[in-house]
Formats: sequence, structure tokens, C-alpha cells
Amino acid sequence: MVGGLNKHRVEIHRQVLDAIAMHRVGNRPDRFEPRLRKRRDGAYDLLTKPRHIAKSEIQQRLI
Repeated sequence: MVGGLNKHRVEIHRQVLDAIAMHRVGNRPDRFEPRLRKRRDGAYDLLTKPRHIAKSEIQQRLI
């Protein structure tokens, strides 16, 4: 009985993963995030102001 439940669980898991893989994400051209880091060393500057302000400043530079 346990073997049958495990096979059923594996099959359901496979079906869920297949359904997720088939879902297509739409094009979101106006979606962006500031390339700044809040902590740690890295290639980006530190995020020293609120994210919504940093995003609006980036948007102004793009216009």
C-alpha cells in the first residue's frame, strides 16, 4: 500500500511540475528594479535611499 501511495505522489508531483513548466510568463517591458545592493561587497553601489525613490530616479534617467 505504501508503494502505491508513493508512486501516486510521484506522478502528481510530475504533473504539477509539467503544469508549472507550461505556464508562460507575459512580457513586462516596464518592469525593472534598481541594480543596487543593500549590503555586502559587490559590483553594484549600495542602496542608500528607499527603493521607490531609487526606482523613480532610474525612470527619470530613462526618459
